[in-house]
Amino acid sequence: VEADNVDGYDNDTGFDLTADEQLKYNLFLADEAHKRGLGIGLKNDLNQIDTLEPYFDFAVNEQCHSNNECNESYPFIYAKKAIFNAEYKQVYVDNTDGARDTMCRDSSIIGFQTLVLPTLLDDSFRHSCQVVDSNATLLFSSGFEEASITDIYERDIKDGIVSYYRNIEGGEWPISLWDSNGSALHYISEGDPAESLLLDIRTTKGHHDIDTKVLYSIEYNSTGVTQAPYQVYIPEGKGRQDLHIKYWIKLDSASITRKIHDRWRTFFEWKSKDYAKGTGFRLISYVDTDADGIPYWTWQGDRNASVDPIWKIENRHIPVPLDKWFSTEFYWHWSAGEDGRALWKVDGKVVGYQHGPTTRNNKPIDFIMLTQIYGNSDP
Repeated sequence: VEADNVDGYDNDTGFDLTADEQLKYNLFLADEAHKRGLGIGLKNDLNQIDTLEPYFDFAVNEQCHSNNECNESYPFIYAKKAIFNAEYKQVYVDNTDGARDTMCRDSSIIGFQTLVLPTLLDDSFRHSCQVVDSNATLLFSSGFEEASITDIYERDIKDGIVSYYRNIEGGEWPISLWDSNGSALHYISEGDPAESLLLDIRTTKGHHDIDTKVLYSIEYNSTGVTQAPYQVYIPEGKGRQDLHIKYWIKLDSASITRKIHDRWRTFFEWKSKDYAKGTGFRLISYVDTDADGIPYWTWQGDRNASVDPIWKIENRHIPVPLDKWFSTEFYWHWSAGEDGRALWKVDGKVVGYQHGPTTRNNKPIDFIMLTQIYGNSDP
């Protein structure tokens, strides 16, 4: 059963309906459907979707891509329930400049079932987004079984901040993307980084519960700049490409769940050329913690760490896994236009999916920071 137009309180119906009355009526519809052995889908009333989702079996949407509102239906995705979406725009019908291909890729990534249909609904045609071809090329894949961390090199001191590099070598390491200009662990701190940071390769139980080697990282204390990312430098002219990154990670609970306001840490980011000058762009993932010690995800693009972000997505629906392995993956379509994309998933669930520019002033990506350990929730 699809119950349509169940958001009368938010429209001019001629009746003085309240949100509470609408909520009670929608719950009544769900209950009556289930009494009769029927599944029921929610269409409309996105403002009350968090409350209604547990009582409905699937969701129906129209033109969520056209209206840029697909993210409002994510509670059904988090609950592993189907979302059926229909699109009617002519650019999708004609696939103008690949618009339908792009939309279908987006729909597939976020887990929607989408059809492109005629506005007359006369079944004269239909385009399904079920299958999307991929021409992705694998650039790097490796664990740490044959890897080791080398000695310190390129030590530098400037304005009291000490930095140096150490390589990861062995097997497929180091990472080289598009003939990159190098990649290494980058230690940064006020004073000796060895007093604030520890990174080594250890044997422990991996995500399949078998012994494996991992990159183990600790930040003992933060001086504001203390961090140690695995930094991949992108060569000139190559930083305007799409990339998908996926790896497994485990975060400790002790540092994240303390009841101190504004605790944060990150484990992935990239910066474009001239970000430090204020004319570039940064894409960054955060684990933030509220005053009650509850962690949540933040996904954002910004022009400077100390000013308001250009865009920001907070996700409190998907729990932050603590003391256990989880997969994290990032995808972006680099663009200075509205076709830009920035996606973050955790254990296959969408944390945030931003549509729009993924750079500023057409600046290419300068370097990518993987397995970053950086924040104020130390140790």
